[in-house]
Amino acid sequence: MSSYANPELPPVIEPPKQRWAWANRLTVMAALSLVIGPIGFYGGRHEVARWHAAAAQERIWSHESAQAIEHLDRALEWDPQNPTFWMMRAQQWEALGQLDQALADLDRAVELQPTALPPNSARGDLLVKMGRAEEAADLWLAVASWGPRANDVEEMHVQNGAAYFCAVANQHLDQAEEHIQQAFKIFNRLTGEEPRDPSILDTRGFVYFRQGKLDKARRDLDQAVREIEASQSRFDRQIVAAAIDARQIEQQRETFRRTMAVLRYHRALVLAAQGYEIEAALDRAQVRELGFTPDEMLF
Repeated sequence: MSSYANPELPPVIEPPKQRWAWANRLTVMAALSLVIGPIGFYGGRHEVARWHAAAAQERIWSHESAQAIEHLDRALEWDPQNPTFWMMRAQQWEALGQLDQALADLDRAVELQPTALPPNSARGDLLVKMGRAEEAADLWLAVASWGPRANDVEEMHVQNGAAYFCAVANQHLDQAEEHIQQAFKIFNRLTGEEPRDPSILDTRGFVYFRQGKLDKARRDLDQAVREIEASQSRFDRQIVAAAIDARQIEQQRETFRRTMAVLRYHRALVLAAQGYEIEAALDRAQVRELGFTPDEMLF
């Protein structure tokens, strides 16, 4: 899953307290423009762009994608070199089912930040949704080949992503296992523990499933389901005492629901392959109760 940065709201500008005569006012403005005009205009462009991006974010919270795109169009007119705005608009095109437009915007974001993880990650997700999983796998393998990232956490995500998208495409499974085992090593180095992160456990379980190692896949996916259930329980307890925007809480809960749906779908595949059709049917029913369809587009 991709994350999209939310621009901060621009500062509120108070109206002037005193009205000047128009002639005096225009004279002063003209003089100032000769001195600071170019600098002020350059900085102002970014502020105007951020204002439109903030307005777009409000529309996104309200699930008004078309109106969000209108604001993002304006943000990009003022600041076309900002990759975050291109990614935000791509997300809204995707929400409207306009996948070609979304891909074009993500291509632009990648062009602006060729080695950055967020735009490449979002592009990989979209390629799978467009039925181009093999391209997504190749993209992630390329990202992993660029060498170690700035920190271990990001490198762990890269290794996990390369393994996962190879499994989604059912391609390069030996490489996929190498990458996910590397992610496990990084997690162990960071924490001194075996991985408990549901996404990493799910990836290795899914790779094992693709390889036909069903018992290993089942163990990882059972643990992944337990971990995400525990994480959601902790989150629900924490938000009671936290002053968090209700829209952000709902977004986080939606992330939990989708993650749980993916894990149960993957486990259903393993259970069915092991001959436990009743248990597999129960997991698929849980996926539907969470609001998702248990098929290859759930990843």
